Order: sequence, then C-alpha cells, then structure tokens
Amino acid sequence: MDAEKETLKVLLVENSEDGYILVRDLLRDAPRSRFDLDWARDYEMAIREFDLKRHDAYLVDYDLSGRNGLDILQEALQRGCRAPLVLLTGRPERDMDIAAVRAGASDYLIKSEITPRGLERSIRYAIERKRAEETLRDSQHQLRHLSAELLHVQEEERKLIASELHGNLGQLLVAVKLGVENTLAHLKQRRFSSKRLEPLVPVLQHAIEEVRQLYTRLRPIILDDLGIVATLEWYCREFGGLHPEVEVDAAIEVHEAEVPEDLKVILYRLVQDALEITINGGAHKKVVLILRKDPAGLTLSITVNPYPGQPSHIPAGLRSQRSLTLAAMRERTILSGGGFSGEADESGTMTTRMTWPV
Repeated sequence: MDAEKETLKVLLVENSEDGYILVRDLLRDAPRSRFDLDWARDYEMAIREFDLKRHDAYLVDYDLSGRNGLDILQEALQRGCRAPLVLLTGRPERDMDIAAVRAGASDYLIKSEITPRGLERSIRYAIERKRAEETLRDSQHQLRHLSAELLHVQEEERKLIASELHGNLGQLLVAVKLGVENTLAHLKQRRFSSKRLEPLVPVLQHAIEEVRQLYTRLRPIILDDLGIVATLEWYCREFGGLHPEVEVDAAIEVHEAEVPEDLKVILYRLVQDALEITINGGAHKKVVLILRKDPAGLTLSITVNPYPGQPSHIPAGLRSQRSLTLAAMRERTILSGGGFSGEADESGTMTTRMTWPV
C-alpha cells in the first residue's frame, strides 16, 4: 500500500524543534499520503524557500520569535507564492481563524487538536482548492482574452462586409442603375435596341455572385436546405476552387440523421475555421478532413500536411492568428459538449481532433 501513496513536498515554518518533531510525526502517520517535510527555523529561511517555489504546501506556525505567522503569510503572497499556506498555532485566539483566512491562509489549525488524518486532509484539500482556483483563474483569463478577440473579429468581419457592400456590390448596382436609366431614356426617344441591355447581364451576374459570397460567409442556405453532409462536401469543393494552393481531401462518412441538429452549425464553423487558417502563409498544403461516427461518438479530424520543400516559417502575426483560431475552435468544441485535442510534429503537420459523445 505504501507504494501507492502520493508524495507531497511540504515546508514547515517553525522556530521550535519540538514543534517540528510534532508535525513530522503527524505527517509520518498520515494514512493516505507520503510527505517530504522541509524545515525553515526562522523568517529569513522561510523567505528563501518561498522564492524557490519548490513546495506543494506550507505549514506556518503563528509564533515566530518577534514575528507572527500572519506576517509570513503576507510576505509569501507578496512574493508570488501560489501554493496553499496553512496556519498553525499552539493556543487558540479569538477570531484568529478569520484573520488567518483574510491574510491568505487556506486553513487554520490548533496543534493540540491535530490528528494525522486531520492534518493530511487539511493539506490535501488546501492543495486541491488551490489547483481549482488556479484552473478557474486561467479559464477566466482565457475567456476574457477570447471575448476581446471575438469582439475584434466581429468588428473586422463587419468592416469587411461593409467594404464589400459599399465597394463591389455598391458599384455593380450603380452600374446597373445607370444602364437602366440610359435604356429608359432611349425608350422615350424611341431609339431602343435590345443590345443596350445585354451588357447589364454579366454585371447582374457578378452582383449575384457577390451577394452569394456574402450570405455564404454569414450562414450558407444549403445548410438549412440540404443538411450538414451536403454542406461540408460543397464547402470543401468551393474552398479548393477558390484556393488552388490548398488541396482538400474530405471524407464525410456519416449519414445526416447521425448528426444532432445543434451540432450541424458547430461542425460547419469548425471546418470553416480550420480551412481558413490553412491559406495563411501562401504555401501549398494538403488537408485531410474526416467526419465519422463510431462507438466513441462523432469525430471530426483535420490534418494539414505541408508539401515537401515548402517553407515552414510562418510570420509572427499569422502564428498569433492561427493560435487564436485554434483556441476559439477548442472553446467552441468544449462549449458544445465535445473534447478537443491538437498536435503538431517537426515536419509542420498539424492535426486537430474533435469528438462528441453522441
């Protein structure tokens, strides 16, 4: 059983050898964990250890020859200590537990009441709470970062759409308007010829294509009309036609009924994001896209292989954009109930895999 015990590295800040022996013996008798206990006998030794940041938890005695444990707690936190701190005292004082928690302690224990199991539980719970807090803090930071980037991306998309509406589509419609007005003027003068309308046909066709590209970027109508299977097959063909430097090999190995309705637009957006970042850098690439359903669930895997001899260097700005897109893909997958993994090897091949337990 001893071989199965987890080993935790703990620092005791205590100026009494009797106090050290007490804590050492308590930890030695802990039922579930091994403890590697270090001892700092004074304030200066404790500070040096805090700076090293090599312990999973700290046990700090309240009575420290001229200083108290609360001073140690505050100093440790100011020095960036991320591990939990547990305050120990030989004699209980009124409201000391509240003061300890406010000073940053994870727990407050009275030496005469400590048992091996109780001390072990306090340390383990403090470590787990600290890990949970760190995970939550990292998630909140990432969420704020993604939210800021999402707002930026939304504004850039609106700017692009406004530019295309004002520039390309607006100019096409103005050309059609002028052509119609000119034709009407000739009609009034009874000098009309059908040939005057013929130049307007390709202009109108161009305007239709511009509109189609705009609404496709926002949400393809085919997704609602024909479903996700037809949409992905169509999008991969269209993407390959627009970007001949990217070869897309798509294997959609699912039936429409096997894909939940709420996942269809998620899958489309993930494929859209994954393919969009392949065009960054201009190098030739091959993309292998597989969507299948097996006992593990619904899996979408996308592998990007650079062609041999292609430059592998990606400018810093494009690397940052790719990282943000991958982070957004991961967030979209997790929020939809799936799991996300990504890996890259030395050759530059990058694989992303998203799985949903459906």
